[in-house]
Amino acid sequence: RHRHGAASRCFCAALRLLSPDTSDAELVTLFKNLASCAALSRDVSAVIAQLQDWRDTPPWRERPAVRAEASLALASLFSHLSQHVESAHARRTAALDLATLARSADAARALLAAATTLAFALQLSLAAQTAAEASLAAEKANDVATLAEATKLAGFILGMQGHTAEGRRQVEQALALALKHRLPGVAADAYRLLGNVAEYASCYRDEQAAFSSALAYCRRHDQEVVAGLCLGCLAYSFFRSGHWKRSEATVRRVLADRSAHPVSHMVASGVLGLLHAHRGETRPAAKLLTNSLSAGRQMGIVAMDFFNLLGLALTAETAGDDSQAAAHYRTLFETWQRTEDRHDAIPGLACAVIFHAERRERDETARYAEALETIAAASANPEATGAALSASAELSRLDGDHAAAVAGFRAALAAYEKRDLSGELIRVRLRLAAALIATQQGDEARTLLNDAARRARRLGARPLAAKAEALLATCAPSRRGGSISTPTARSAWDLLSARQRDIARHLARGAANKEIASALGLSVRTVEMHVGAVLARLDCRSRAHAAARITAELG
Repeated sequence: RHRHGAASRCFCAALRLLSPDTSDAELVTLFKNLASCAALSRDVSAVIAQLQDWRDTPPWRERPAVRAEASLALASLFSHLSQHVESAHARRTAALDLATLARSADAARALLAAATTLAFALQLSLAAQTAAEASLAAEKANDVATLAEATKLAGFILGMQGHTAEGRRQVEQALALALKHRLPGVAADAYRLLGNVAEYASCYRDEQAAFSSALAYCRRHDQEVVAGLCLGCLAYSFFRSGHWKRSEATVRRVLADRSAHPVSHMVASGVLGLLHAHRGETRPAAKLLTNSLSAGRQMGIVAMDFFNLLGLALTAETAGDDSQAAAHYRTLFETWQRTEDRHDAIPGLACAVIFHAERRERDETARYAEALETIAAASANPEATGAALSASAELSRLDGDHAAAVAGFRAALAAYEKRDLSGELIRVRLRLAAALIATQQGDEARTLLNDAARRARRLGARPLAAKAEALLATCAPSRRGGSISTPTARSAWDLLSARQRDIARHLARGAANKEIASALGLSVRTVEMHVGAVLARLDCRSRAHAAARITAELG
């Protein structure tokens, strides 16, 4: 009758009444019914507690087959609650009982599922151990398909840990095994993971080449699900390497395919949100990123937290909401602390360093800088090295050691130039130029800023372009020997275009973007872009800051 809560309570009562000689087959049926009804009710947590208690009570705890099936049912229920690490532990428990029963193939599959879940949760040490256990169980059962799956997963985990050369070797070994035994699904996913391992080395060109091979294989062997996953990852790779138009075209291709895997849609939504955020398009960015963040958490893919929280922080910055931006960066940092991530958090942590350094908040800057140092120490990735060097330079600048800051930013730029990292190369040029301005080196600062502005405009990264243009305005040589002059309040007002002055006047009155758009006959999106430019040119951290300055100083 679809009264699932009542049904699950009945099944739990039945468990307590069963006689000890109830067959394993009857219990398996009961577990499946209980799990499906509980998942459709509001009683999941209560059912988990009762099932755990029942499983560990005599006489059932002395029956490994019963314990194993109960543990698998628990894994399903934990997953339903998005408690993915707990689900993985339940599967590991089931695998131990299955191994006791000499059901090596079943144990291998349970361990493989647990290892996959732990890898997505970025619990990498236990994931690697579990994948190794899955391989041993698969070898014992002579289960070639599961062995190939476990081998490629082990390689993927090595890549995530920063051991990309060994990771690639293991994925290639799994690919060879899959091709030899004609396992097209496993082979297609191995091709995909070769791209992902390249990503963990920040080698985006290599990643794109690997995904091209993967897509070609998927087309030949009708592997549509893996193809969709490849396209989602490819869109992010294009984004990181500065091919934003190709990234958006790929994203929209995935989103237009209603049959694509939910993970593909989730990744594509997040990438499109990141594109909007970097372009200063706050409204569509916030919607897409929030949806992708929720979906990623439900699926247990923690890496998406880092991407989506970064996008939300940048969106809040553009909107002038510093407190919200700081909160998103803090959540990103706390998420990183709970994981063993060595790659995916780097862009977000690096932007958090700049955000707090620009506001001269040293303690916060140091917190994120330390995280980047930890990642760089565990990885030979130039992206991690560049981010850590840049963060150290920010601390030097906050301490007043501008010469050390210049040297640090130069070293960071050299590290970043070893990889195709469009956003990072723009940001570090901006930060180096600011340090050069402080040391009276205006000519080089102008060169860097012009290059950064050109790169940002080509990408459509309006907030970064506005920052470059605002810094350029401070680089005008003074009449005394070409030293750097700091603009006065009136010269700052003169930096604004006629339209930006209109926007600024409305900002001073506390008008919202929608009100400004209505008053000036513009779209809200256009107003958002102009507001970001005004904040950057007046060197204001928020709308309130800009309103106060315009009212008090500029008239």
